[in-house]
Amino acid sequence: MQIDRYGQFTHLNFPEKVTSDAQLKADIAADEAYYASFPLPERTFWGGLPGSREKYGLTATGFFHLEKVDKLGGRIVLVEPEGNLYFHIGMSVTQPGNEFTRFKGRENIYEWIPEAEGIFKPARTDVTVSFYLANYIRKFGSYDLAAWQRQMIERCRRWGFNSHGAFTSIFGNNADTGFAVTACLERYMKQAPFHLVSADFIDPFDPYNAGLLEKVFAQKMKKYIGKPELIGYYTENERFYSSVITDLLASEKSSPAKERFVSLMRDRYKNDIAAFNRNWQSSFASFDEVAAASLAANTPAANSDAAAFEEVFFDAFYKLLAGTLKKIDPDHLFLGERMLIGQTYNSAVIKAMGKYCDIFSINYYTDEFSHDEIKRLAELSGRPLLLSEWSYGSPEQGLFGVRNVENQEERGKAYSRYAENAAASPYVIGHQYFALLDESNTGRGWEDFNGERFNLGFVNVCDRPYKTFITHAAKSNNLTYDLIEGKATPPELSQAKAIRAEKYVLTVGKVKPGAKIDGNRAKYPGRPGEVLRRSVDGKTGNTADFICGWDENYLYILYTVPDTTPATNNHKRHVCLGDGIELFFGTDLTSTGRMQPGDRQLLVRATPGNDPGYLWCVNGATLHKAQVPLRLCRVSADGKSWSMELAVPWKELGIKPEASVRLRFDTAVVLSTAQNDERGDKLVWNGLEENYCCRDFWGQMVLEN
Repeated sequence: MQIDRYGQFTHLNFPEKVTSDAQLKADIAADEAYYASFPLPERTFWGGLPGSREKYGLTATGFFHLEKVDKLGGRIVLVEPEGNLYFHIGMSVTQPGNEFTRFKGRENIYEWIPEAEGIFKPARTDVTVSFYLANYIRKFGSYDLAAWQRQMIERCRRWGFNSHGAFTSIFGNNADTGFAVTACLERYMKQAPFHLVSADFIDPFDPYNAGLLEKVFAQKMKKYIGKPELIGYYTENERFYSSVITDLLASEKSSPAKERFVSLMRDRYKNDIAAFNRNWQSSFASFDEVAAASLAANTPAANSDAAAFEEVFFDAFYKLLAGTLKKIDPDHLFLGERMLIGQTYNSAVIKAMGKYCDIFSINYYTDEFSHDEIKRLAELSGRPLLLSEWSYGSPEQGLFGVRNVENQEERGKAYSRYAENAAASPYVIGHQYFALLDESNTGRGWEDFNGERFNLGFVNVCDRPYKTFITHAAKSNNLTYDLIEGKATPPELSQAKAIRAEKYVLTVGKVKPGAKIDGNRAKYPGRPGEVLRRSVDGKTGNTADFICGWDENYLYILYTVPDTTPATNNHKRHVCLGDGIELFFGTDLTSTGRMQPGDRQLLVRATPGNDPGYLWCVNGATLHKAQVPLRLCRVSADGKSWSMELAVPWKELGIKPEASVRLRFDTAVVLSTAQNDERGDKLVWNGLEENYCCRDFWGQMVLEN
């Protein structure tokens, strides 16, 4: 048994741990006094700045909108329906759901599972359970969704929040609370038989899609038409953009988008198919054949052509989305697509989205807020920014964070640095913290047994608030308008984890024919191992090394990693979690920014044996048809280290190996925590944590005999 009847780890003790129903019931009186200790901030009905309409000459339109305020240095701000300055301080997921976990198939790890009928029915589905709701029912005796949400709104308002964040629906009569909401139209392309060019992207050049999109959007948006509590719409959440053109060109099916690509290539090459063939290493007789053929962009010239079409594609794509949104609902804002931080090196997408949206939204998870990065994104998009998702976590109760700190005190300080610097930034119009409740310690329910399990909540599984953390958060939230008006100064940002990429070049010698993957260093040319000691998490003391060789078929790499908990990945979560290896390859030596279509990222889990799990990616998107790398992982006899040997096929990298070949290259070793399936440290050879999304930080490799 791993989980007690309250959804807590049985083996872990901490001061807030609940051991009886009586403790939960006693929390009612304690909570009443605790939440009453936070005075309600002086704000308008919508959570805006009182008197700011007259002070700054703002306009009441009955809907949220943007205005430029000369008295604030020309800062663009949100204005609430009654005309007051409004900074959006949202709490995401102010409804149950994200904390449900899957119990079906592993019932034996739980001391108790809520019954499917009776008082605990709201906490149970056929395969998932919410221990949070079960504990809430124990505490209060019953549960009503609308009443619960109204109670949470009151808590959030006392903590300084003025709105719901993403992934929240308003229940009952809770629209009358003055807590605004944003709506995400995600997975709209799954609602009807759209013509797709990639997994989640419709063809914007296809007239059929335009008509269907209007019908689908109208259905998803109809409940928000005319509603003052809605700020605006996101059209998607956390897409991977850089594989779209690659997927389109890899298709042998003709489509309006493919035909538009061919038209652009005709113009760029002045209808010279021979010149196109040289650059794309292809053999088409005419441009007419290109629309119905598969193309691979693995040369600098081909990458340039693909990038040119990417600009055309995404301009048409966001023009279609924005035009359809505004046609259906001209009163509310287009908030962009909640972009992942790792996708922000795709300037073509940011410029196109910014051209047509009202606000550019980014899920800005970061160890430390960066004014330079925020300015870059605002200037590139040409729009004010909404930081649409972020959080910090710490491990005291057995969970981890998307971004980790040591304890709840440090978590609170990290919140303050982020929130106060965001409010002080002239480019930011709001932020949405993710989320109100902790995720379950056995993973989110819709992600099978291995889903997210983050400490990100303001309250834990027993509805107990993280008081030390909240003290900092509430104080910072209540300083928001003083920071905007220059009456307060945000805390200084920490640079403790700041490191810079090196400029290493690795020379690799040739191995003798018939090399085997056996973990033996003797086959490698007589060179010392390359040391990995650059911790992207700012930790000291951890090291590893690797040595390389090559033949006509493979690049061989052998890693040796000192580790007191070696290669103990007994989980089925993502291969990037726990002990493992990361590698980065690129044939283009000059291109900057995000990974090019021909670049590759290889992730390999350190699991003892001949078949550790692996994953090929480019720009975060999984390549499902990539070749299998040969691999072997071993734990040392003394149990104090592990080794991993890989044979990476040159064919997968698009490289013909020979002496003097030079490529972009980098690698990293990931070390687990004591939990075994979480990352404890990451050691890189040349680059930074951003290696996975920006090739600027990679080193180089040169082959020699």
